[in-house]
Amino acid sequence: MPSIGQWFDLLINIGGKSPRTFERQSAYSLETLIYGTETREKISKQLAKAGSTLGEIVGNRNIFRCTTESNVATDAWILIWHFEMLDGVFWERVAVKTYSKLSDSGYNVRPFFAF
Repeated sequence: MPSIGQWFDLLINIGGKSPRTFERQSAYSLETLIYGTETREKISKQLAKAGSTLGEIVGNRNIFRCTTESNVATDAWILIWHFEMLDGVFWERVAVKTYSKLSDSGYNVRPFFAF
């Protein structure tokens, strides 16, 4: 399973966008509402060359766990793509953010060397 640093590298080197430049930043999240489609398509094209995919979007989201814990003992980091119309604005969000490891949500796990 990748670390959050490996997801950063993937977003920068293949997706073409650094989470450090995303317009919404806090101690627990780096996200943009405008590069979701672009980064997902670039990464998907590279995976397709190897006969693989990022997987399906379920409930408007495609979420991946990682091995990096946050500064809160029960939290870790995730990578999320989220596509949805909210308050009249189309979100095409991509974010790295913390989540509760105690959550029973069905997030994806992807071996890093699959990239």
